[in-house]
Amino acid sequence: MKIPTVFFWKMIGLCSYVLFILLFTGFFYSRPVSAATGHNVPEIATDNADISSPQTTLSSLIRLTNLYHELVSETGITRENQERLKNINQQFEKLFDLSQVPPKFRRNVAAETAVYLREAMARFPLPDLEDVPDEDRMVSYIKDGKAAFYRLPGTPMVISKTNSGVYEGRYQFTSATVSEAQNWYEVARQYPYMVGQNYIEGLYYVYFLTPGPMISYELIRALPKWMQYLYLEQAVWKWLLLIVSVLGLAGLLILLYMLIKRISVGRSQLQRNLILLLWPMSVIYFTLSTRHFLEEHVFLTGQVLQGVLFVSKLVILTAVVFLIMRIGNVLAEAIQTFRKSNTQQINQQLVRLGIRILVTLIAVIVVLEGMQQIGFSLATLVAGAGVTGLAIALAAQDTLKNVFGGLLLAMDRPFEIGQRVKIKDYEGFIQQVGLRSIRVRTLKGHEIIIPNDEAARMEVENIGRRPFIRRDLNISITYDTPPEKIARAVEILRDILAVPENSL
Repeated sequence: MKIPTVFFWKMIGLCSYVLFILLFTGFFYSRPVSAATGHNVPEIATDNADISSPQTTLSSLIRLTNLYHELVSETGITRENQERLKNINQQFEKLFDLSQVPPKFRRNVAAETAVYLREAMARFPLPDLEDVPDEDRMVSYIKDGKAAFYRLPGTPMVISKTNSGVYEGRYQFTSATVSEAQNWYEVARQYPYMVGQNYIEGLYYVYFLTPGPMISYELIRALPKWMQYLYLEQAVWKWLLLIVSVLGLAGLLILLYMLIKRISVGRSQLQRNLILLLWPMSVIYFTLSTRHFLEEHVFLTGQVLQGVLFVSKLVILTAVVFLIMRIGNVLAEAIQTFRKSNTQQINQQLVRLGIRILVTLIAVIVVLEGMQQIGFSLATLVAGAGVTGLAIALAAQDTLKNVFGGLLLAMDRPFEIGQRVKIKDYEGFIQQVGLRSIRVRTLKGHEIIIPNDEAARMEVENIGRRPFIRRDLNISITYDTPPEKIARAVEILRDILAVPENSL
């Protein structure tokens, strides 16, 4: 059945209207989610990190943390200083070897590590910056056969030359220092600040308690003291906003799902698939919006933020996979709905099967790439996928046989939809050719389902492709029939069986 053009454009308009409502609501729910990545922020020359030597790396850490503390302690995080603070966080990433940290978590881990180290450094005597090796001294040390790293005396902080990656040949705090930074701070916080380092006091609380620009800095400071208590490095008010945001997101997505399902009731399969595309799209958009709000405005940190990012990425990855599969269904249904003639249906079936296989491969690639970005090892994922695929192949070998049998039938085309055939002692008309089986409507009206694997291996008598038909009839006449009547009867039969000229 062909969908009328007017109705088709009405459906496009309805989908566009619903999508506009989603985007309009999301605009007020949070700022554009693209700002949440923290990348491509214009750099400010005075805020750049210099990692050409242990001396400049340590100096950059002190300078940038001091600047962050100064900016936030005065006015909080505002729309005016937000971009500069993002640039400082981006510079923090240069100071640390984050090769052991998943790419999506590096910005937050770098900023938190900088805070931990700076707070701990302020409580221990450190050497003068002039005593820390500069670039020339490190070159001399390396020529003398010494290792290309520097450990700050009395601390677990090690600055080492990077041997690979974007910052190869420059000096960063090692990955071991990154992993031990919080533990070192927990030990150091029991001691008072060193003389001359009191100006950095409160950096930890400034970083972990200050909200983003959407939430009033003065309002948070005016909250009761019990709402400022930290649990897992998050203030109580942050936990409350996290719970409200998650429940609000879940409620909004449930309402949208019910609305989309209601709109799709009574539609054709193609129309229903088009409308249902809005569901994974809305999941992706509003999950990104909620994550942006929690990360940039509630300003979650530490393991809680990493947990939120991990869960949100899994939700988004799942929604993307469903979106890809749904798009594949739309394309497959479009091929079936807008077919031109029945003689093309086997080709259409082959195209539909090819689309579904292609969509499945794309979904698998997206899952592997997405899991790798979250932090899973690609080798582990591939090995796991191989084992899982082998187990599925063994468990579903009969189904796979039928799928490949369907491919052979689609390529060989021994019959087409609507043709009369005789298969396995069943004679009837081909109704459907699916991924697993074919359906034959017998002359008695019964529907017979034959697996593709069997249909591909057995003989098929295609009655619908015959060039002519021969019928044997016995016509009885009595012995006393006159010859002239016999001759007349033969003439009548010849006229009946004669092929009309206009049919040639």
